[in-house]
Amino acid sequence: FFFFFQAEDGIRDPLWSRGLGDVYKRQGIDGTSVLTHFPPADTYCGSGNVDEVIMSQTNFKDKGRSNCSLYLYGIGDGGGGPLPHMIEKLHAMENTAGIPKVECGSTVSKFFKEMEHSSHNLMTWDGELYLELHNGTYTTMANNKKYNRICELMMKEAELFATLRSILIDKNAQNYDKNMYDEVWKNMMLFQFHDVLPGSCIRMVYDVTDKEYPIMISKLQKNIDSSLNELSTMLLKGTLRQKEEENTVVLYNSLQFDRNEVVEWNQGAEKKYSPVFVKGIGCAAYPTNVLASTAIKDWKYQILEGTEISVETPLLSVKVSPGGQILSIIDKETMEYSDPKTCKEAIRKHEVFKGGNAILIHDDVPLYWDAWDLWIYYQETHVDLKANSCVVDKSKPHKVSIIFKYKISELSTMEQTIIINAASKRIDFETTVDWHETHKILRTYFPLAIRTDFVTCDIQSGNIRRPTVVNTSWDAAKYEVCSHKFVDMSEANYGVASVSYTHLTLPTILLVQISVVAVSLKKK
Repeated sequence: FFFFFQAEDGIRDPLWSRGLGDVYKRQGIDGTSVLTHFPPADTYCGSGNVDEVIMSQTNFKDKGRSNCSLYLYGIGDGGGGPLPHMIEKLHAMENTAGIPKVECGSTVSKFFKEMEHSSHNLMTWDGELYLELHNGTYTTMANNKKYNRICELMMKEAELFATLRSILIDKNAQNYDKNMYDEVWKNMMLFQFHDVLPGSCIRMVYDVTDKEYPIMISKLQKNIDSSLNELSTMLLKGTLRQKEEENTVVLYNSLQFDRNEVVEWNQGAEKKYSPVFVKGIGCAAYPTNVLASTAIKDWKYQILEGTEISVETPLLSVKVSPGGQILSIIDKETMEYSDPKTCKEAIRKHEVFKGGNAILIHDDVPLYWDAWDLWIYYQETHVDLKANSCVVDKSKPHKVSIIFKYKISELSTMEQTIIINAASKRIDFETTVDWHETHKILRTYFPLAIRTDFVTCDIQSGNIRRPTVVNTSWDAAKYEVCSHKFVDMSEANYGVASVSYTHLTLPTILLVQISVVAVSLKKK
């Protein structure tokens, strides 16, 4: 049950933290806008009392722009809706002198049509509205968030390759498994409900998602494999003799940009590592004799081990401590065009955190709700973690892996592999944690030699800028921000990007929630 009432003229309050007031237009990153309304009673569990209805009028901040607002009543937030006595009280207030005029039995759709028709001179809010609460939901139940990301990416690939198969082979789309896609999409959207995905549901819910997600992933993988097998057969059939066809590998790139990669493959009992190129949203066929002829034979990096581990590749010079910290990264392409003494260090020593990839464990004891909140004072206490062992894996000619093992506590352990690829400026951090802690949170810090007052965060279908400075109370509230796939911190001609889920950004520091992380350096 919803209803709205008429408001009288009054004086509008100044700008406030939840936006421009109670009624305005909110503009998205594509320039389109939607009508936005915050019910001024400040509740979605109204009891139908006179004082709440009067508050809907006195607290309404846009009386000069609109003459109606919404009042939500009933036992909400998982409750049973309105009670009979609430409805009776509201009907009694429909035409009562001295209180706002009430219209019962309306719908949200009708209300917004009325508001859109009667409102005028509405202001526009451009950008996000940041909720200054529940920061802990960015990281709670990380396994559930990982499954959601995997399903999103696999769903995109499954539909992409199934569509290509329908266009090129199955023109009547006989094998396009729409029922399977509908089932997976519906489950994904159910699991994206505003308590399930954030991690604030009861345990029973996650017992279900932990079983359902692997089933969804298995269905998608079978669908992707089926589409790629048929596409590969179609592409090779008729263009190659049977023997050539049997010894040809087809590589697919589902991303929008071209990729130069090194693939690992087996020639008999021997492992080979061959460079390949595949265009964006494209494919490439490589006969195995071509892959063998281009296979990397000489090691593309040099390693010096001592009090620190130094790795030299054609693109980067990286120094890592035996404790797991990145001491420095020098971009050799930048150095070639500048004085070596002033060469840009993308990640450097920091007097507090003792270097990039500084792994800290913090106390996580919020004032109210454990699953929902992460209060800013968690940053005031921490324990630095140093690796207990370090092993350098030099078995592959195109990349070096440095494997660190940590003892977090008597029960919890962590293994992290730092991977430096000779053909890329991306450095990967693959991390596995056996976690048995309560009221603790694990973070890694990357102090950067980058001077900027904002970062660029990936969001749905685009990106948004967020501050690294703390000039206002709104800036201070963003001590924890989320992103979909990356956060980019850049100067005018240089930058660093972190690929992960959750980030805190300070003027020269990227903080990353422990997960699979990739840090990429780029020259803009």
